[in-house]
Amino acid sequence: MSTAGEIIERAFKRILVGAADAAPEPDEYADALADLNDLMASLEANGIRLGYTVVDNVSDTVTIPAGAILGVVSNLAVTIAPDYGGTVSPELAEQARTGMAT
Repeated sequence: MSTAGEIIERAFKRILVGAADAAPEPDEYADALADLNDLMASLEANGIRLGYTVVDNVSDTVTIPAGAILGVVSNLAVTIAPDYGGTVSPELAEQARTGMAT
């Protein structure tokens, strides 16, 4: 199981924001937590039920199947990229599409 913080860090790395070994700032974590919760609520509203429980802290465990983590990371990266001037590569966009389909 992954924590919310791990998913957020992986999403930031996918859009090449910050140094590879630098953690996001506290306000970036807070914004990304809100985006993660919004993304998962959107999936739920569209009939994609993964058993997600809303997270309030970066140390909270994300309650979705392990096979869905990469798709969530990729879709979160695409979601937050515009806010941070991040780059959505064609590979990341495809990963996000594949993750959504999975």
